[in-house]
Amino acid sequence: ICPPDRTLMKELGLEAGDRIIGTVAALRPEKNLGRLIEAFSNIAPLHQDIKLVIVGGGMAEAALKMLSERIGLKDRVIFTGPLAEPERIIPAFDIFAMSSDTEQMPLSLMEAMACGLPIVSTDVGDIKGMVSEENQKYIEGKSAKGLTRSLSALLDTRDIGRHMGAMNQQKAKSEFTLTRMIERYETLFWEAIRDFQM
Repeated sequence: ICPPDRTLMKELGLEAGDRIIGTVAALRPEKNLGRLIEAFSNIAPLHQDIKLVIVGGGMAEAALKMLSERIGLKDRVIFTGPLAEPERIIPAFDIFAMSSDTEQMPLSLMEAMACGLPIVSTDVGDIKGMVSEENQKYIEGKSAKGLTRSLSALLDTRDIGRHMGAMNQQKAKSEFTLTRMIERYETLFWEAIRDFQM
């Protein structure tokens, strides 16, 4: 993982002292980024140094920008649009957040873990099993309230976030390598054949 692109950060209005909650997602209804913006709005007044960075494009972008403006956070919720190389900015995040209604095994989550980030997310798909054991209690429910609680805890105790990020990075290196992923798919393939033959 490369260091963040400082030129890109400057173009987006991100400064050295900013603490960044970030996500990478297609801006579609099932990603429910309105839920993440709502959670951010709950904690923004208490932490003047935080910004929310949403990487990606999609049909919901205009509505999400309107929401950010309506709640008075237009300058603190930053939309990058589609980025061909999201790894240019993910390493700059302090917390990686997901607010989806549905997921399977998101690649963006693996990238965030490889960068050593703590994860805050709704409890959907395989996410809780993907993150380190230390991180699992910050994967809860499907509400803005749950996201708010988890984000607040990590913003208030930076050392916990750093430790969780290190544990996530360790897990990503051991479990999400190309070799390990191929081994998993081979196992699933042979299990499917065996079940079909029974």
